[in-house]
Amino acid sequence: MVCRAMPHHSTSHPMPPTQSPSSQTTWPLWALGACAVLSLPWGMWLGLVTSPPERHQGEVVRLMYFHVPMAWIALLFYGLIGVASALFLKTRQPRWALAGQAMAPLGALAAFLCLLTGSLWGHSTWGAWWVWDGRLTSMLILFFLYCGLIAVQNAFDAPERGWTAAAVLALVGLCDLPVIHFSVQWWSTLHQGSSLRLLPAAAGGGHSAMNAAFLVPLLLCGAGFMALAVLCALLRYHMLQDKLALLEHWRHIRWAAPS
Repeated sequence: MVCRAMPHHSTSHPMPPTQSPSSQTTWPLWALGACAVLSLPWGMWLGLVTSPPERHQGEVVRLMYFHVPMAWIALLFYGLIGVASALFLKTRQPRWALAGQAMAPLGALAAFLCLLTGSLWGHSTWGAWWVWDGRLTSMLILFFLYCGLIAVQNAFDAPERGWTAAAVLALVGLCDLPVIHFSVQWWSTLHQGSSLRLLPAAAGGGHSAMNAAFLVPLLLCGAGFMALAVLCALLRYHMLQDKLALLEHWRHIRWAAPS
């Protein structure tokens, strides 16, 4: 008896194509990870262990090394989301919407942690957990804007509709960023003014009013937290890209399958 081999017919759907990450994609991740690993522990050691207590605030000033970087991240990410939203509305390319979608939860977390540490700092300095101060209120509005972006992005069955609504909301919310920055100059406020000035005097900046014993740890912590946040945003972006490609693949199979 001769056994004839029969052709194998698979009833399962083919798996979606996978792409191995290239060096052009992975090297920024490694660079950001190295920056976070090198600068964040060093900055935390200098800020929490070796730096002296502040003359008026004492040990509570060490909250600054976490509070200020969280504020920087929250403001930077929302500004980047606004840029990505404008590019999405102009080009309708999903990558810009995915960029905003990747940053929104991280920015919301940074804004929440900024408010939380600011509340702890304010209770020790002002004797109150919360005051309706211009800087605090505008930062709270930023947190709500982040929450609104996350909700709108996932409120529609069609991703394009959610992306469009979130992009419009992000652009409208950009007006809150200058309010946060200039609130300590526009209104009488309990929140202290900026002690770190990076702009030249002609542009409204000048020499930093912060002692180097506090400035160096703050900059190191800021660089470390920023690198970590951008690293997480890039990882989320690639994850969302893979998820979108997978959904498009199975949608194509569904429409191509015989009824």
